[in-house]
Amino acid sequence: MSDIAENSASLLAGLARGESLPARWYTDPTITEREIHQIFRKTWNYIGPRNELEKVGDYITGYVGEIPVVVLRNAAGLAALVNVCRHRRHEVMKGRGNARMMQCGYHAWTYDLTGGLKSAPRTAAEPGFRLEDYPLLPLSVDTLGPWVFVNADRDAEPLAKHYGKVLDIIAASGLNLETLQLHSRTQWEGHANWKTMLENFLECYHCAIAHPGFSAAIDVRPDKYDLSVHGWFCSQVGQVRQSALEGKSKVKIYDARGEVAQAQYHLLFPNMTININPGFPNLSIDVWMANGPSGPMIRTIPPATSTIGTRAGRPIIPIRTAAISTTSPPAGLRGSMRRRCASSSSPARPSWWRSAMSTVSGSIRRAPSINIRHCTPTGSMPGGQPPSA
Repeated sequence: MSDIAENSASLLAGLARGESLPARWYTDPTITEREIHQIFRKTWNYIGPRNELEKVGDYITGYVGEIPVVVLRNAAGLAALVNVCRHRRHEVMKGRGNARMMQCGYHAWTYDLTGGLKSAPRTAAEPGFRLEDYPLLPLSVDTLGPWVFVNADRDAEPLAKHYGKVLDIIAASGLNLETLQLHSRTQWEGHANWKTMLENFLECYHCAIAHPGFSAAIDVRPDKYDLSVHGWFCSQVGQVRQSALEGKSKVKIYDARGEVAQAQYHLLFPNMTININPGFPNLSIDVWMANGPSGPMIRTIPPATSTIGTRAGRPIIPIRTAAISTTSPPAGLRGSMRRRCASSSSPARPSWWRSAMSTVSGSIRRAPSINIRHCTPTGSMPGGQPPSA
C-alpha cells in the first residue's frame, strides 16, 4: 500500500479534476481489506429500527465491517456487543427477537443482557477460570431519530454530530418518520464494487437518459435538482414537475401527488442510503456491504419492498437495507469528495463517492413506479425481468 501514500498528491489532484480512483482500487482485494478496517470499522453503521428495541430483552443483529454485532435493550438502556462467543468464536444471537439471556448454540456459554458471562459448562473444574474474564465485548451504539447505529470505534464522536441535520432535511419533505411502519425486508447481491454502486447513487447526471419515468416526475435540471454535502452525508432534493401533478406528463408515471412533496435521496457515509419519493408517505433504506473487491454487493433490505400503502390508516414504509463497512477516508480525500459531490451535474465525479452510492438503489429511487423493485447492478431484475424507467 506504500504506492498509495507516495502518490497521494497526484491522486488528490486527479480527484479535484473529477477523475476516478485508480482502476486497481476496484479490483484489488488488499484495497477492500483496507476499506473494511479503515472505513467500515471506524464509522457509524445502521443496524435497524429503534422501535424493534422497545422492551427489555429485545435484540437485533447485524454487521459492522464484517464484525457480527448484537444490539439489545437491557435495564440500563441500549447496548451493542460483539456477537461472537468468547469460547470458539461462534455467533451467539441470530436475527431479531426477545431474550432473557444470550446463549451460544455451540457449547452453551450463556451471557446476561449486559454481556457478562454467567455460565459455561464444566469450567468450574478449570484452574484459574473466572466467568468475569470473558464477557462479550462492547461497542458504541447511538440513535438518530427512529434508527439505531453501531460503531466499532469506542471513541467515536456522537452520531448526531455526523448526521443530525439529515432529520431536518427529511422533515422538509413533508414526511413524518414517526408514523412509518416496517413493510418488509429483503436481500440481494450485485456483482460490482461497492464504491461503484454508491457513486451512481450520488449523482443524477444519468437520470434524464437512464430514467425517463423518474425525470418526467421530478425536475432533474441542474438548476432545479439540488445536490449538497453536509460533512458526513450527502443529500439530493428534487421537486415534482407541475406536469406530473396535473397528470400531463408525456411519459407514463406513478401518481406523485400526496403528503410528501419532494424527492429526497441521502447517503450517510459510508453505507446507508435513504430514499424518499413524492406522493404518499414512504421511505426505503439500503445498507450496503462489500463482499469482495468486485464480488457480490450484499444488500439487506429491512424495510424495502415491492409495494407500499397504508394499513389501518397508518403509512407503511418500505425500507431497503444494504450493508457496507466504512472508515473515514484520509482528510484530503474527504475534502475532495465533498467538493465534487456538491457540484450538481459534473459528469466526472470522484468514484469513491459516486460509485459507492449509485447502484445501491439506482433504479428504485431514480424511477419511481407503482411497484418499487430492486435492481441488480447488471441492470436485470432479481426475478429476471428487464428494468424499466
